[in-house]
Amino acid sequence: MFSSMLDGTLHGRWPHNGVWALLLSMTDRHGCIDKTPQAIAASIGMSVDELIPIIDELCQPDPYSRSQELEGRRLVLIDPDRVWGWRVVNHGKYREKARLAQREVERVASGQNQERMAARRPPLTPADPPSDSDSDSDSDSDSDSDKTLRSSSSLDLSKSLSVGLLGEGERLNKREEKAGARRAALSEAIREFGK
Repeated sequence: MFSSMLDGTLHGRWPHNGVWALLLSMTDRHGCIDKTPQAIAASIGMSVDELIPIIDELCQPDPYSRSQELEGRRLVLIDPDRVWGWRVVNHGKYREKARLAQREVERVASGQNQERMAARRPPLTPADPPSDSDSDSDSDSDSDSDKTLRSSSSLDLSKSLSVGLLGEGERLNKREEKAGARRAALSEAIREFGK
């Protein structure tokens, strides 16, 4: 399931969005729901009289749909000679999207994407040392002890910033790992859902 299902044209339309989600859970790997309305209604705990108008609406053109394939319809009949059994119009598109998301989850889990992600991050650089003056340049009158003190304090600052940035990097890596695990679980659910 993708979040776009919740913020599309079915947003806030109960029971339509619930029926749509349950119909998606009933698809085979080809995107077909080869069941009678009576079987579907019994599975989801809804009367056939409530279900049929919702399915009919899902078969109608939707001018506000993100996808204009078949005029934005969500469902089409598998066989025009019978009044039941449907195919999800965009099933292939979303199945491919799920496959690519699963591949990315596997790349993250295996560490294959670390080099690519490292190339995207800006290099870590030490911060400029703090200055006591409003001037951008050092004066020639600074004593050697002042320069040494300023140099050692800037090294200490650089070290503490580097350690802080490394700690932040570790936190980001852990966050990415947790997100990867959640994506993997979601992808597995989607894969099971598509069987």
